Amino acid sequence: MSIFRRFTLSRWMLNARFVCIWSIVALSLTGIRPASAQTPIVDSLRTVLETVSPDSARSSVLKLLLWELRTIDPVQAILYGREAQQLVEKENNLRKRSEIHRFLGVAYRNAGDFVKATEQVYKSLTIDEQRGDSVEMAHSLNTLGRIMLLQNNVSEAAVYINRATVIAEHINDEALLAFCLFTLADLHYTRHEYALALATAIKVVTIRKRRGEDVYVADVYLAMAKALTTMTRYDEARGYITQALAIYERKQIPYNIAVGNNAMATLLLTLKQPSEAAHYASAALQYATTIGAKVLEKEAALLLSECYSGESNFQAALEMHKRHKALSDTIFSERSAKQNALLNIEYETKNKEQQIRVFEQERRFNALLVIVVGIVMTMLIAAVFWLVRRYRRESKGTQHLQARTETLANSNDALRLAQMELEENHQKLSDALRQIQVRNEELQDLNEEKSMIFGMVSHDLKNPIVAIQGLAEMMNTENFTEEQYKEFSGVILGTSKRMYELVKNFLDVARAEEGRLKMSFIQFDIAEVVELVLDNYRTQAAQKNIAIHYRKPTSPVQVCVDESMIMQILDNLISNALKYTPVGKSVSVTAEVVDVVRHNKALVGADMDNLDDAAFVQCVRISITDEGPGLTDMDKNKLFQKFARLSAQPTGGESSTGLGLAITKRLVELMNGRVWCESEYGYGARFTVEFPAVQG
Repeated sequence: MSIFRRFTLSRWMLNARFVCIWSIVALSLTGIRPASAQTPIVDSLRTVLETVSPDSARSSVLKLLLWELRTIDPVQAILYGREAQQLVEKENNLRKRSEIHRFLGVAYRNAGDFVKATEQVYKSLTIDEQRGDSVEMAHSLNTLGRIMLLQNNVSEAAVYINRATVIAEHINDEALLAFCLFTLADLHYTRHEYALALATAIKVVTIRKRRGEDVYVADVYLAMAKALTTMTRYDEARGYITQALAIYERKQIPYNIAVGNNAMATLLLTLKQPSEAAHYASAALQYATTIGAKVLEKEAALLLSECYSGESNFQAALEMHKRHKALSDTIFSERSAKQNALLNIEYETKNKEQQIRVFEQERRFNALLVIVVGIVMTMLIAAVFWLVRRYRRESKGTQHLQARTETLANSNDALRLAQMELEENHQKLSDALRQIQVRNEELQDLNEEKSMIFGMVSHDLKNPIVAIQGLAEMMNTENFTEEQYKEFSGVILGTSKRMYELVKNFLDVARAEEGRLKMSFIQFDIAEVVELVLDNYRTQAAQKNIAIHYRKPTSPVQVCVDESMIMQILDNLISNALKYTPVGKSVSVTAEVVDVVRHNKALVGADMDNLDDAAFVQCVRISITDEGPGLTDMDKNKLFQKFARLSAQPTGGESSTGLGLAITKRLVELMNGRVWCESEYGYGARFTVEFPAVQG
């Protein structure tokens, strides 16, 4: 490969730069100032930490270090946060405990561990709800929404972000509302609702200007520039970046100046102006190197490499690319070392907790054993004294002694019977408790499913309605060009389609589970139906540059099933294949008649080698194969379940209710068919539907 081709500027790399800048701006609007701008503060806090006491004061210093380092060095921040958590457990300060959980969640999020990030922020939200602190609740909800966005869980993110926004509006807290609206703008951008994202960002600018927060205004300008660039409104985007840079330079914030220069360089590269872009990338590199911001330095080096490549200065481009690679390796090595330290601390903490639990159990058991032995010894001594006294009274005659012996034997038998009855009753009680526990678990599952349905209906319908309402108000009160009206109407149409699909899926599930589906079995050529459904999706496939290959049989493939249900099954499977197939890949569909062994026919030993024609039956088999990410073993266990959330995410920002495959399986089984999936993680998936063929 030539040097020229190695460094040729590609559009997707530029888009990746804008995504990086958007993330940095989003973090700064939540109160985060990354890189070395806070290094003096961190150094001062570390000096205080060496001598501070008691534990309450040390936990406060650790909390501040956790906050200051959450983006500069998230792994080190987690180490401080874990120590702070251990100390704050001894204090009766719920607010501090909540803040440490939320700050730890942000650090885990920045370190890429979204599971632990979600767990920590949920704990913070639980404490905030117990305290009734609306402001902290909104901050926790907003943080959860951003974590969900980073995992591309758009529907769940919308629930948390909208709840946080409603709280901020209700308590009339402008600063909190600005944070929530900025995250809401990010949500609109993720949904490709660029006009809504821009309008929401403008509201944030209005609030920040009114509060005199110039640096936050500059941060939002960079976010607006990203949305405008996506909408190809380059001149407006350049104007906002210029304004942001002017504010940063006036305030003398080196880190933000580097971010702004990187943003301008990325925009100019998009406009094919490498020489001017190199000026801004060089400035960003100088600022980042001065303050030790390695992430920004790495970004600027890559941009300069692309600028020099655009100027045909391939030697300089190669040098900058090497610098970018060296910085990447350095950052990765530092993070790996600190990540190993964190894992060691977690391992030691778990071991200590386990030892404490074992010691506590042994202590309780020993205490209980002492009590039981004492009771038994007391009873034995009392029984011995009682028997001795009775023996003395009755020792005068042998008959009395024999009678007493028989009495004791009878009493012993009665005690054994009573003990057996007690054990039997205890067993019955244990069985009853197990049944109650099983029933409680079933009720809990049903309750969780009900809550999930209500939550999805209320929030997944509320958000599109709010979006449509906002666009309608803008179209009714402001003057726009004809192109803008077309763009807004397209957003309204897409939003209403998502609402229709959601309601339709819920109704299909309800009808299938209640047995209210009416089926009309007719004989038809299923190959023609497959081609008809594929024609409906060719436009959508073309938008993602996905090729659809259909190997249509040369002769009719007859089945006797419900035609409308077949179309719904094919619609679900084909739309899923397009949803999870990356841009530029392909989807393959086949329809054929195959011979399969009759169901429920047991074959053992030599039967496998002596199959006759009667052992087989003809079936119609339809297969849809995609080139998506494939399914993990965990995904396969949850496949065809309602509300299942799989690891794979849609490649074009499409939404998913988790009901499509569950509906498909139910409809196939109602028509005496079967459906299954074959997939190896990383190599796509093949979904196959099989129905009995019409004989003769």
